[in-house]
Amino acid sequence: MQITRGISVVLAFALLASYGVTARAQDENTPEAKARKAMVGKMAPALAVDQWVNSGGKPLSLESLRGKVVVLDFFTFW
Repeated sequence: MQITRGISVVLAFALLASYGVTARAQDENTPEAKARKAMVGKMAPALAVDQWVNSGGKPLSLESLRGKVVVLDFFTFW
């Protein structure tokens, strides 16, 4: 009786472990995961914004903000 119970526990654990490995492999192959991986450790691309100005109305670029803390606030009206 103990051997059957032990085998059942081992098989259940193996089944759960194989499911986790399969799910993770599928997550890594999504376009979103590939995009995240492609940008790790690289510089951010330049923002393509037509009208990006500071509080004084002067145009901004990422280059002018190098080394400074930047907070971007994206919002919309629904």
